[in-house]
Amino acid sequence: FFVAVVALNVAVGRSLFKYNERLLVGLTLPAIVLQALVCVVIRGRSRPFWLGFLIFGTIASGSFVWGMVYREVSMLTSNGILWHIPGSPLNSIWMGYSQFTEERFEQLWFRAGGPPQPPAALVLVIEALIWSLPQFLIGAIGGAIFWGVARRLRARSKGDPSESAMLENQAVHEKSQAVLAASPTSLSN
Repeated sequence: FFVAVVALNVAVGRSLFKYNERLLVGLTLPAIVLQALVCVVIRGRSRPFWLGFLIFGTIASGSFVWGMVYREVSMLTSNGILWHIPGSPLNSIWMGYSQFTEERFEQLWFRAGGPPQPPAALVLVIEALIWSLPQFLIGAIGGAIFWGVARRLRARSKGDPSESAMLENQAVHEKSQAVLAASPTSLSN
């Protein structure tokens, strides 16, 4: 099974490299993490956090792919007509993020006194981290949401006294606020 997954990854990587190098760089780390999480979910060891991470991370990676595939294109036809095809708004978001972070990296690199041109391998690693960071952050946000919802549902189903007491206090507080709002003259007497 493992060999088949690695072979599929290599084949997809080669075709991505031919089609769009940025897709390969931006999807390598998230794809590895998401594949591992799919294995965890399939084996039944899924925790709410990892399930949320998988779902939100997949959506974030999909937005990255969509943004890189549907980019803005301008071309000149053989008749001399300029065609401009607007790209996806996701392309503008991802490219703006990329430009912002790459400018900051270049400033840090030259401030640190590195050689005029960083090594190509270092640039690829930095680009992979730059493209992966938002995908991981969105996945982590999704994981936290799923974890919080599962925790609240588990507390309600088990009848956790601290959670129940908190919900009960909140309900009493809301009722007292409603009573006070309904009769503002009773406080002045």
